[in-house]
Amino acid sequence: DLPKANQELRESLEKHDSESLHSMLSELDPETSKRLHIQDRNRVIRAIEIATEGTHKLSEIHEKDRGVAWLHGAVVLILCWSRRELYRRIDSRARDMVQNGAMREVESLLKRFGEESALSSAIGFQEIAKALQQGGDPTEEIAQSTRRYAKRQLTYFRNEPKKRGWREAKLSAYPCRLLDSEPTQPSRHSKEKSFTAVQISVEDLCRELQNVDVPSHAVLFVYLDAEYLLAEASA
Repeated sequence: DLPKANQELRESLEKHDSESLHSMLSELDPETSKRLHIQDRNRVIRAIEIATEGTHKLSEIHEKDRGVAWLHGAVVLILCWSRRELYRRIDSRARDMVQNGAMREVESLLKRFGEESALSSAIGFQEIAKALQQGGDPTEEIAQSTRRYAKRQLTYFRNEPKKRGWREAKLSAYPCRLLDSEPTQPSRHSKEKSFTAVQISVEDLCRELQNVDVPSHAVLFVYLDAEYLLAEASA
């Protein structure tokens, strides 16, 4: 069980700046410190609290729960994009954020809560805060930060299912497309950096899922071609 909140400890930790808190966590629980953003004060403080007050570190608890029982009997759908299309959408989103008033919103939040706000860990906040202080357009920096985050997600979903012992659902009646998840030169390792994604419509997918027999103790997963799904749904 996780330890209850210790108000006295929290008040003591709140006096430290974000960098000091993150450094403290890296000493207590290195794995969790790598996962948490330096500005995510609430989660960093909670992780320190768990490491000092509990019987296990947060990273150990996550490792223990790696095969989470509540997912047993489920089919996990993982939407995959080609790197080119994913980055195009990220760039478009970054432009839309800035053009639709994100800088005014962050400026207002900074005035109300300062840079230590829990929102400061959100992608775009720090980039816009920097632009407000130093001038310039934060669009490209927001896009770069989002691409880095997306790359971590791609790595996670490429490796985690096998680590957890999930089994890939077989939808062999439908075509597949090899989607590059990282910018690699063609080689014998290229496939290791990619997803083999099924091209299937929403209607066909729903029908197939009704017929999939998932053992109660197992988890199945399937990589889906998100571009194909979106095109079919929009047709």
